[in-house]
This record gives sequence, C-alpha cells and structure tokens, in this order.
Amino acid sequence: MFWTDNSPKRWIAGLLFVAVLASILVAPPAFATFQQLLQENWERPVGTPFPWTTNGHPWQLYPTSASQPRWDIERNAIYHSDGSPDHVTAVWCCGSLDNLQAGIDPYPGNMLTYLYWGPFNADDPLSINGSLWLWGDMESNSGNSGDFFYIATRQGGFSPSITAWDYLYKNDQGGNGMMWQQILFDYDRVITAAGDTISYIDEGITSSLYLALVFKSDSDANDHLGVFVDDVALGWDDGMFDFDYRGYELFDPSDPTTEMDYLFVNTPAQMRVKFKAHGGLMSNVVTHTLFNQNNQELASITGQWQGGTVAIPYEEPFDLIFTPQQPGSMQFSIFLDVNQEQPESDENNNSSGAIEIEILPENTPPEMTWVNPGAGGATNHDNIFNIIYYAENQPELENARISLYYDDDNQDFDGSTIPGGTNLPINNELDTLAWYIAGVGYGEYWLYARLTDDYHDPVRVYADGPIMYTSSVDENDPSNIPSDFRITSVYPNPFNPTVEVAMQLPAPGKIRATWYSVDGRQVDVQNLGVMGAGSQKFSWTPANLTSGVYLLRLESPYGVISEKVTYLK
Repeated sequence: MFWTDNSPKRWIAGLLFVAVLASILVAPPAFATFQQLLQENWERPVGTPFPWTTNGHPWQLYPTSASQPRWDIERNAIYHSDGSPDHVTAVWCCGSLDNLQAGIDPYPGNMLTYLYWGPFNADDPLSINGSLWLWGDMESNSGNSGDFFYIATRQGGFSPSITAWDYLYKNDQGGNGMMWQQILFDYDRVITAAGDTISYIDEGITSSLYLALVFKSDSDANDHLGVFVDDVALGWDDGMFDFDYRGYELFDPSDPTTEMDYLFVNTPAQMRVKFKAHGGLMSNVVTHTLFNQNNQELASITGQWQGGTVAIPYEEPFDLIFTPQQPGSMQFSIFLDVNQEQPESDENNNSSGAIEIEILPENTPPEMTWVNPGAGGATNHDNIFNIIYYAENQPELENARISLYYDDDNQDFDGSTIPGGTNLPINNELDTLAWYIAGVGYGEYWLYARLTDDYHDPVRVYADGPIMYTSSVDENDPSNIPSDFRITSVYPNPFNPTVEVAMQLPAPGKIRATWYSVDGRQVDVQNLGVMGAGSQKFSWTPANLTSGVYLLRLESPYGVISEKVTYLK
C-alpha cells in the first residue's frame, strides 16, 4: 500500500533534539540524564484488546463506544525506525467503526476522537521532550474550523472539551504530505487553547500530566484517510551529571594514533580511559585514577569535562608509560571521579572493576631462513619447484604474513608475485610452496619474501642464491631429440582434480594450451612459455567447471595437436 514506509525519512529541524530522543529510546535511566517515561510502538500480539497499558499507565479512548469514530490499531500502515519486519502496527484515527476498513475507507464528518495516556510526573525537570511519527491525509482548509490533528496535553485528568487542552503540536491546515514525518514536541514550548505560548517547566506544571492524540473533522464528507501515528517517545531530563566508564585502550607513546591490543616485554605502552559525560553542564574539577591490584595509585587525570544531554564521549590518556620487563600479567582498575567531587545521578557506573592484561614475550619483527634455494642457489629441470622456508614471528598470536616473489636480479625488490604465494600465514615452522615454474620460462631467478606483522614495518629478504631453471634434455646429444611434436601421455584420465600432460618437442619453442568444452566453448588458456627440446610436462586443474569431457588444443611452432580428457568431480 502506498503509505507503508518505503519513502525517505523527512528529518525536520533540530538534529540535536533527534539525538536526544534517541537517548530516550535506548539509554537506561541509571546511565543518562534522560528518564524514559514512554516508548510505544503499538506492537502487541494479534488479538490483544486495545487500548492497553504502557509503563504502568493506561491508554484510554474517547468516545468509548465502538460505534463511534475513535482511534484503533491498524496493521497496514506503519513506520518503524529499525526497519524490522516484526513491527507491523500503527494507530489510526478512526479504525474501529464497523463500516470502515482501516487504512482504506475515509473518515466521517463531525468526528472528535481522543487517544490519551497518563498521568505521568517529572521530578523538577530541566526539560520534558517527546517525538512521534505521523502520516496524514486530511482535508486542507484555510481556517480553523476544518480538519485538524493535535498532540495535546493537560494537567489533572481527561476532559472531552478541546478548549481544556494545551497543544504540543497543532495542524489545523489539513494535509500533511501523505508521507511519514517525525514530529518533535517540547513542554518548554506549549501553545495554550487561547493561543499563548508558555513553558510548563517554568510554570512548574510537571505532575499529573496527560498526553493525547486528537483528531477532529469538519461536517463535509470529502474523502480522506485521516492520520496514522507510530513510535511515540517521551522523556525528561533530571538535571543530574553523570560520568560513565566505557573501557580503556593501550597505545604507542610515540604515536598515540597507533592502538596496541597487547602489552609486550620491552615495548613501551601508554593507556587512555574512555568515558562519557551526561548532563547539560560542566563538571566540577574531578580526578580520574588508575590503580594497581593492591589499590595503589599509578596515575591520575584531573580536570573538568563538559556533559551533554546527548552523552559526550572522551578518551583521556594517563601520564604513565608501561615498559614490561618479563611475561606474565598485570592487574589494575580505573575509577572516574574517585573522590566524588561531582554529584552524579549514579556513582555505580564510574568503576572499571578488576581488569587483567596479559604481558606477552617481546614483540620482534618477523624473520625467515631460506632452505630451498639454499646458499648456493638451486638448479631445476622440472616444471615444479618446491620453495622451502622457515619463517617465524614473536609473539605467535599476531597476524603475521609472508608473500613470495621472483625477480630477475637481487636488487630493489621489484619482482613478480609467485602464484599462490600471497599473504600466507607465518606458522613458526618449516613450510613449502610448490611453484609451477614452467610458466616463466628458462632462466635465472632470484626469490624474495615480504614479511609483515601488526607492529613493525615490512621486512624484505632475498634468497641467498638464485634458481637456474633449465631443460632436462642435453640438446647437444642428437639421440635425445625427438623428431616430431606429440603428446606422450595424459594421466590420469579420467582425472580429479588435476591432470598431467607429457609431450615431446623436437626443438625449443613457445607452447600454448587451450581448453574447450564439448560444445566448443573456450574454458581456459595456459601460456606455458618457451619449453626446451625433449620431454616436457605441464598440469591443468579446472576452476569452477562441471564434470564432463574437455578438449585440449596444444599449439607449438611445430604444429597443433589435440587430446580429449574426462573430468570427474
């Protein structure tokens, strides 16, 4: 239906106030200056009689007769800020009439209907604020005698007379845009029935209050749907200040932007405390203190902090640098406003409680030893070269990684990535990576590694010697040179997951392997580079292909040959 909430939210003026209302909805009273009075999203199990009680006070209707136009639950037109599919209900201004379908039929003329809640009290508040979401389709008019919607309030009890109520929001022009809009209201700016603007706060009108949704239509029968209301929130500011402990961070003293997840032997670290300040005033001069496990003071921070009706977050460093000398653990605690210089709404949320930090072995840059190739390098006649290395990092729990490269010299670390050799974990043990070296062609190659961890600059190191990749055939011995280009074996066939193809070349040449499905679609290409005369091998592992028959087309300067293979998953 066109009035469900698929349209953009229309945020009206007062973004700070919107954030204040968010704190009404989510902040427990002990941790904020705003005390929640009402949060009503109209969600109840289907069949729950309406109206119901919320926060200990009943919602009430006028008129009370089901045969009269009045507010009722509507399950087709909703707004809900969290987008949850479980929120499917709003209230409609005249949904209970037997001859009206909620959200479909127009409201009748000459109706006046109230949905009201209370009584509620606010104990010497700095403010009383609220919000709701409104969708409206009312007859537009140029005077005050037509259709209107009010958010109304009064002290002392219900009255059916509209002139007995004051107004927190007033729409007497009709319309409302036929889209969901958030309406904010404030008991510091109340419009009386006589048209004056007063402050309930300044007047001391803060007890036995009622909140009402009021809809009134004129006498004509123009077709409109009325108003729908969802997500009503109401709260008050108790005027108290409150510090709220929110954790700590370790950081590098030489670079406060670098956070440290652990303490390490011989690694300096500093600590900052995280907290929020609630309340629309500046605190007194207070002291936040860091204690050790014996309740001895280690460091403190003294100052004043501005609070806010929306809690203001702070991260303040203690002037103390830790440089642990041996592994183990450290116990400490943090207490905000340790001497209680600032009266607060809750002193129980100022302490971190006991905290224990593990001290890990010294954090060192990662290191590696090349095993293959070794100090003298290596000679390789096969298409696969096993790179063997030992890489280690302390402490082991860091996210230490190694990437492997090949280069045409041992200068500048400007080579190419070895396939499958990027961001491998450093395991503090001997590791092997099989490199399909045939793809790069014959020649001399230097290997190097790039090692990284969480706290050091990358480490780069070349192998102690190069790889010499050469043909396995003595090209000077005519008896070793085949007379033609041919495939000598395809094994295994059928295969899973890899097939190896053996062939013979009468002379060195560039080889290209192209793979096709049985319907002629190209599925893979392998540029094998220049391969030497004599017997050579290469392998193929399909990627994201289904089982079936595939055709290999092998191209060389000496001709083109084909072979069928069967892939079984």
